Amino acid sequence: MTKYIALIALLFWIGTSTLSKAFPRRKSDVPAEMQFANIRVLFDAEAREMIQGQVDKFVQMGYYNNCVLRAKLYFPIIEQALVRQHTPTDLKYLSLLSSQIIPNHQAPDGSIGLWQITDSLAKQIGLTVSSEVDERMNVALSSESIARHLTEKNYTLRNWIYTIMSYRMEIVDLMKDEKFDKSLIGANQLNITAKTPHSILNLLAYVIAYKDQIDAPPLHTLDLLTYNEAKGKSLKEIADFTKLPHDQVRNFNKWLLVDKVPTYKSFPVLLPVPRLRTDEVSQLIKIEERLAQSTVFDTTNKYPVLTNKTPKRYRDKSYMFAQANGLSAIIAGEGDRTADMAD
Repeated sequence: MTKYIALIALLFWIGTSTLSKAFPRRKSDVPAEMQFANIRVLFDAEAREMIQGQVDKFVQMGYYNNCVLRAKLYFPIIEQALVRQHTPTDLKYLSLLSSQIIPNHQAPDGSIGLWQITDSLAKQIGLTVSSEVDERMNVALSSESIARHLTEKNYTLRNWIYTIMSYRMEIVDLMKDEKFDKSLIGANQLNITAKTPHSILNLLAYVIAYKDQIDAPPLHTLDLLTYNEAKGKSLKEIADFTKLPHDQVRNFNKWLLVDKVPTYKSFPVLLPVPRLRTDEVSQLIKIEERLAQSTVFDTTNKYPVLTNKTPKRYRDKSYMFAQANGLSAIIAGEGDRTADMAD
């Protein structure tokens, strides 16, 4: 285990160091037009000048490269949630604007997580905040809930950019805003001017400043994998099973406030895996999921029907192989681990 802890720490340091050296502080020009969230966005000259100033400032910020690194790690998880809710994946940039993609970020007003969700919004969108868990800090669950929330609002606005404006407010309040143009409900084109709401100008500035660097080939040496069979397990047990350092698994799952994952629902656990081990750990996860999903109980018996028991040696150890309700199985003994018996 010690060698894996040293390896992941070294790879994370190398990835961060490489990013710092690899991203030159270059000028990102505001285009005359762009596509964002299924909308054609056109900039007038004054708006381009205003946004250009913001873009230049963002690129020069000391945290710029770290934001790119976090985006490369977390955006694939966020994108999966957005796709499941039929939400444009461009909305992932809202997490960059809201929290610099820091899952446990807390604002002075009490908003928490990637999406800066308040207690009241958490209740509204079905996220649990308790003594056991704070789902606002769970990247997969919070992204899924925000995507669902925004999709429901977009049924009314039919304009994803306006929907983004309203994600922390009621639609009726948005419509009272003097800068809100009701004629743009359902529009597939948006003209950006100096009078466009600041929240939209700021978001587009973030997209322009970061998009090219985030979309460039990955330079970090970690992948984030999702582990869904965590009910009743501690993060240490999950870390030991996947041979990952416990402190790193803990660091990526600060949403869990107790020792063991609750059993009343499925909580996705994020695993920071060195790219050299991604295939190996992915296979372990798939085996766990197949074991959890496969039905080894028939409809007439409460217990699996074991047949064709045959002792065999596997990986220098003797195991009892059998058929469990027609499925190939290994009968585990005391001290046996799934990782040792898996292909």
